[in-house]
Amino acid sequence: MKQFSIIDTLRLGLNDYQKHWGLLVLAAALSSGIWLIRPIINPVQVSQAALTQQDLSQASSTPKDFMQKLEKAAFKMQNTTRKKTPLSRSIDLVFYMISLFLQLGFIKICLELVDSGKSSLKVLTSQGKHFITAFGATALAMIVVIAVIVALLLFGGVLLTLFSPFIRAVIAFSSMLALVVLLLLVTPFIFFQWCIVDTQTSVIESFACSWRAVKPQLYKMILFAFLLFLIGSVIQQTLGGVVTVLLKMVLPFSIIINFAPATFCVSSLVTLPITYILLAHAYRKLA
Repeated sequence: MKQFSIIDTLRLGLNDYQKHWGLLVLAAALSSGIWLIRPIINPVQVSQAALTQQDLSQASSTPKDFMQKLEKAAFKMQNTTRKKTPLSRSIDLVFYMISLFLQLGFIKICLELVDSGKSSLKVLTSQGKHFITAFGATALAMIVVIAVIVALLLFGGVLLTLFSPFIRAVIAFSSMLALVVLLLLVTPFIFFQWCIVDTQTSVIESFACSWRAVKPQLYKMILFAFLLFLIGSVIQQTLGGVVTVLLKMVLPFSIIINFAPATFCVSSLVTLPITYILLAHAYRKLA
């Protein structure tokens, strides 16, 4: 059985991040930055029906409160002003495909850095041969995850109906249950894309490959995945809120709402390199 230490993985991963942060950040910028182009192609049209004066007034200057206001307005606009036409859906699909293509290259860069300590930016676009397999595997994974989320939502609805006087406790319990279930579901197959890039497996075999790698150290990997989730969440909330407030200082809200993905892209410059280099070390320890 291969040995896997969370502490050693964190130490080695952060050490590699310090050595190669320039390449990793640049690759992350190219991978996530494409989403900044999306609102230019199909921008959100601000209308009174979508965004009332109440939504815009009394905006707090703190990052947390303003992020909540931004998310609320973005949700309203998404459901009232941006029509999901066949063209817009096709555009979304194209961007997801480009993102997946670059993601495979990012995985290859991290594996090369772990194996030899060397890689280059051109590797980011070198994994086209694995794209079809990765697309099929990712689509299958998304279908399963969506089905589980729907089941959890239905279960939460039943609990709210049965225990309506204890709504806060039910929501807290349902949220914790959802997190545990998703960790148990996702963690065993967390390396399916890595297996495709590294060993050129098929769609089904990629999940089997990930399961074989994770199974002997499943409980440690669940804890490791939870740590990555916490790190990503803290960075996303902190940097995302700061960027949004900075945008608020120089741009109208109607423009900020179109470029809300900028907050994700900026935080991804930190979260993606750290997360992927740590996963690369974990994969090499286990696979």
